[in-house]
Amino acid sequence: MRRPVLPVSASQASSAGVGIAGFAVVGVAFGMARFCYGLTLPDIRRDLGVSELVLGVIASASFVGYLAGLLLSGVLAAKRGPRAPTTFGGICAVIGCLLVAAAPTAPVLTVGALLAGSAAGWVWAPYFEIVERLAPEPVRPHLLARIATGLSAGLVLVGLLVLSAGGSGWRLSWAGVGGAAAVAVLVNVRLVPLLPPLPRGTGNTEKRGLLTAAVVRPLVFVTVAFAACTVYLIFAADAVRAGGLNDSAGPLLYVVLGVSGLPAVLAQQAVAAFGAERMAAVCLGAFGASLGILGSANHYLWAVLGSAVVFGSAFATGSAVVSIWVTQVFPAEPATAFTALFVAGAISSIIAPALVGAWLTFNDLNTVLLIGAALTLMTAAIIAVPSRREVAAGA
Repeated sequence: MRRPVLPVSASQASSAGVGIAGFAVVGVAFGMARFCYGLTLPDIRRDLGVSELVLGVIASASFVGYLAGLLLSGVLAAKRGPRAPTTFGGICAVIGCLLVAAAPTAPVLTVGALLAGSAAGWVWAPYFEIVERLAPEPVRPHLLARIATGLSAGLVLVGLLVLSAGGSGWRLSWAGVGGAAAVAVLVNVRLVPLLPPLPRGTGNTEKRGLLTAAVVRPLVFVTVAFAACTVYLIFAADAVRAGGLNDSAGPLLYVVLGVSGLPAVLAQQAVAAFGAERMAAVCLGAFGASLGILGSANHYLWAVLGSAVVFGSAFATGSAVVSIWVTQVFPAEPATAFTALFVAGAISSIIAPALVGAWLTFNDLNTVLLIGAALTLMTAAIIAVPSRREVAAGA
């Protein structure tokens, strides 16, 4: 059952405007507010004097906020329309980042990180509905890929921000992210129309069909990919410093991986050529390789930046692949399916940093990176095996 497309005046919005707004909001929420913590973690540890375990718990708290945003965004969209959660998520990013910037103690830091992390949960899934209702069907996959690429642009900006602020300027970096979030909120309100909520009951038959065999591979991919990406992005700066490189290497790594992800706007063509499942396996393999390089050669700048290139390409591409994959498997209810998958991913993101923080109280970071690399590569190999659907299509 396809959702009804409610009439929207051409003067209210265009697909180009939605693409710009989504690019900005996703870039701030996912690329900046969500992962600025990992980039500034070494300096936060030094200035606030918190333990490895507490730092890991705070990182997990940011993903608790992300999970809460995912679960509540649909409720808010059902009452106020899909633009409401995207705007509210941006506001959470503003408040959360400013709280972190001013945090005198670990508890205040935790609240700020939780709010800032929640922004990503509020904003992405509603854009499926916005795109579905405002954009012609042929351009939707490309538009979703363009919005997903905002993540890479956000990583470039946060890397440059931290690089320019210097190690002692982590508070200034967080304040800058808060300012960028405020700009994104204004862009979103200006370019995305205030769509009314969909009538109750729309798409219920599809929601009951989400638990099918077709969801298994996307679920496995999202769960493992989220854990691998969370570990990489939160602990990469620490790994770089543990390898003896200078303070600028961490922000530079973020800039490189962000730039490497910008070509993911072409993910639509890659999925069309190779299929979503094969592209997902390639992305997981790249995540595993990146973790392995970071855990075994973090004392070489060329190796660290090489891992960033591999990771950045797969990170943004993987986000776009999931967006397109979900619309293929559940074309009538993509936002619901996307939220369900990302809830599983959020749970793995909550668990992963806490486990790493506990591990670091008695062992080294390089070992956990190598273990993560091995598990991720094993999962990539499993997903690479053709599914029954692919075999049937080939026949």
